[in-house]
Amino acid sequence: MSYQKIVQEFEGEALTINKFFGISFGDVILAPFDYSSYGVVVFDEICFSSLTTYWRIKQFVGENKYSKLVIATGDTKQLKPIQPLTNTQDYAHADNIINKKS
Repeated sequence: MSYQKIVQEFEGEALTINKFFGISFGDVILAPFDYSSYGVVVFDEICFSSLTTYWRIKQFVGENKYSKLVIATGDTKQLKPIQPLTNTQDYAHADNIINKKS
């Protein structure tokens, strides 16, 4: 199913993780998304993300743990991310980051 089709069928707002965090690339400058009016934030397929993005999500959860319900989905046993996590850690390291308690 295409991204556009999912957004059409989804009852809510959906955007890329780059748009959410305001991660700019090349000549494209993105401002962070204003999530202040939302009570629930879902990060879908986070296992396709980079290590930097994992830490952004972790920081977001820490800053919003009392005001937002944050849900993250992903399967580390499924497909590997597009970018390697690091050049020194194996892929299973993602499980440790995701499951680490603050």
